[in-house]
Amino acid sequence: MKNAESAIEALLNEFFLSKEYLDICSKYSNVLRTTDGFITRPIDDFQWWNVDDTGYKSLSIGGLSIKDFETFKLMFIFSKLFEDITEFKFGSVEPLNIQPQIPVEPVILTGQRILIMKSRSLESAPVTSAVDELFGKNKSGIKLSEYRTLKLKPEQYMPDYWSDARCELYLSENMNYHFLIQLSHSSIMEWAHIDDDSLSDEKYFGEVNANDRLIVIRNINSLHLYECIEKIRKWFGQPSDSLFELKQEIAKAGGYVPGARVLL
Repeated sequence: MKNAESAIEALLNEFFLSKEYLDICSKYSNVLRTTDGFITRPIDDFQWWNVDDTGYKSLSIGGLSIKDFETFKLMFIFSKLFEDITEFKFGSVEPLNIQPQIPVEPVILTGQRILIMKSRSLESAPVTSAVDELFGKNKSGIKLSEYRTLKLKPEQYMPDYWSDARCELYLSENMNYHFLIQLSHSSIMEWAHIDDDSLSDEKYFGEVNANDRLIVIRNINSLHLYECIEKIRKWFGQPSDSLFELKQEIAKAGGYVPGARVLL
């Protein structure tokens, strides 16, 4: 039994590292990246196979054969492990942390919130680019139906596909800038303290769900602040902004605005 497992592992490793298979995966990645909307023919018609001696579609490399498209797509996802983690091998006795464990620690952000950025349309944003590479831009449900048979929620097999994003910029008491970025698989609900004037956007906080991802970026250099904001806006798929209102809020809070002069 152990010998049989070792033989299968060797076949898989040979298959995933073969030039023929890597070339096919590269072409399939390009199809996924460039196919958008409801037109799925480029994906459906992708030629992943060779015709075997009996006339059936099959991809045979190094003693391993793939007989259907759904299996090919599953193997394609596995191939990303070999692409991104060069030391990855099936059956390796060495522990390999594919998803690094980041210690969770409580964080308290204090100071004045001077900017809130929100985006509820991340489907074509760079933040979803890694998922587009694996599944394509058409995520209406049709192309992902085979994964639903695993009885998983979309966020379990697409952990980095986010539908909503929120970013808050804080200016702390010691004049340091900090970002709080929230990514969610669902719409981010907002709430405000009952005694606050809830007409102002700055009074609202994002409600955090269990599967949301929170990112804290601390101590942003004031000279690079606007460059960082533009990078986050681009990551969210938002247009550029002159940030005029933000500069006003920073000045009111006593922060440094590069290039500004005080007129007496």
